[in-house]
Amino acid sequence: DLDEQLACRIEQQGVQSFVDYWETISMWESQKNLPDNIRTDLRTQRLQNSAAGLASSLRGMGTSQQSSLWNNLATMFRPTKLIVGALDKKFTDIAIEMQQHLPTSELTFVSHAGHNIHLEQPDTFNDMVIKFLT
Repeated sequence: DLDEQLACRIEQQGVQSFVDYWETISMWESQKNLPDNIRTDLRTQRLQNSAAGLASSLRGMGTSQQSSLWNNLATMFRPTKLIVGALDKKFTDIAIEMQQHLPTSELTFVSHAGHNIHLEQPDTFNDMVIKFLT
């Protein structure tokens, strides 16, 4: 599977090679709009990971390792807030489908944000979470 292939790649080529690759994934494209200091801090954090830790994370918690819970969504009746960056095509599609299955969900698209809304639009993200929780 892809998670196992990526785990092996990290072990063989190291963390820096992985981070160099990871930062080119289209999912992170909108992060290029972040201020230089935030992008530098993010890269520094990524480089502090260990190859063994990243590989173990992929093997133990990668998406291919997780059981699908789609069939359980219709049974969840707790209020659910779905927040997705409008620039994150893959996860906007997923969120739209999730909302159709979650009977008490509310979906919000955050403009000018991709996959990491909390970094790209932190004030908007914080306001939405606080409003939902209170």
